[in-house]
Amino acid sequence: MPAHVAHQADAAMLFGAKAAECKSRIVQIARKRGAKVIDWLYSSPLTREDSNYWDPVHYRVPVANSLAHAIGSAVRDGKPSVDGTYRILAQ
Repeated sequence: MPAHVAHQADAAMLFGAKAAECKSRIVQIARKRGAKVIDWLYSSPLTREDSNYWDPVHYRVPVANSLAHAIGSAVRDGKPSVDGTYRILAQ
């Protein structure tokens, strides 16, 4: 999910290599099972905007609504993010 970049930086200091390995393994599992993986956990216009968040982890309702629409578009059509807010890691 799209945590604020400040939280991502803190987590990267503690878990950077582990987090990268975790994403990699999730993608491997998803590909074996024909599942899709959509990644929002990186620096993007969404995660750099303070007003999108209540705190570094919890995003506001309009963000949740946009995520729901993005998931539908990404899963249904395989369309990449127009504004760079998510990446499709496995289709």
